[in-house]
Amino acid sequence: VAKSAGLTGSNALFEIGNAVNEGNVSALLEQVALLYERSCDMMRLCVDLTEYYRNIMVAKAVENPSDLINASPDEIERIKQAAQKTKFDTATKCTDLLGNCVQLMKQGKNKRISLETTLIKMCISDAQPTAPVTQTSISNEEIERLEHRIAELEKQIANGATAKPQKTV
Repeated sequence: VAKSAGLTGSNALFEIGNAVNEGNVSALLEQVALLYERSCDMMRLCVDLTEYYRNIMVAKAVENPSDLINASPDEIERIKQAAQKTKFDTATKCTDLLGNCVQLMKQGKNKRISLETTLIKMCISDAQPTAPVTQTSISNEEIERLEHRIAELEKQIANGATAKPQKTV
């Protein structure tokens, strides 16, 4: 039922969270491609990831997160484990970037590309902190460059590439 409704599923959220922590852009894009092929709604995925990182922050900030997180006891344990591996600053940056991504999606931007671009920024945000994305902070030229780069990465992934992300200037 969840699959046909376009829902994400918690395993995918944890996979994406692990990939962000590891800086593994390939794993992120593979996960998005898989979810996209399964008709997962990209806006829903973005909102679910925002809630995931909110839960990570709550688990890091309070002693008993089960009072504040609406999840099963098993999932709360998984959240606590993920929180141990995630820096608070990373969770905060990811939440901010995902919130901006939702706004871009509401403007009718390509939802998949908006999400993939955001996930890449999340993945490299520890190495190169960036200012939060706003509607006016990124040019159309930059969006086109990123769309082109994402398309190149998707082709590489389809051909079996597993290289770590390159540091760009």
